[in-house]
Amino acid sequence: MESLSIKKFFSDKTLDYILLGTGILLIVVSVFMVVSVFTGKSKPVTVINASAPSIRIPTAKSTIQIPTILQKAGFSIGQQNSPDYITQEIIPQEVFSFYINAGIFYLLMLFIASAGSKIAVIGTKLIKDVTFNKS
Repeated sequence: MESLSIKKFFSDKTLDYILLGTGILLIVVSVFMVVSVFTGKSKPVTVINASAPSIRIPTAKSTIQIPTILQKAGFSIGQQNSPDYITQEIIPQEVFSFYINAGIFYLLMLFIASAGSKIAVIGTKLIKDVTFNKS
């Protein structure tokens, strides 16, 4: 009894259409999720919370450091203080984290869409009837 229902399941191509529908559903869902993230309707999952890149900018009150070779030769420019710096972020922390996480999210959705494509191709190949003509 059980083997008849399994044979019927495979013979009337139910599994084939399920595979095709699942593949198409994975592709459509991943595309809509990527579009919703990049249009700003939703936020990507926070995977990495990295610090934004920053640079050190010397302030106006800092003095110039003379290399030791020139100091030994007798060159000097006034008082030698340690330079004062301001650390400035190149990109704001929130924006940097968003783009890193959006890139990771995009790669994940690309993988899911690719898997959906493979599943849909398998379903399509199973749906096709292959007939050979004997000539």
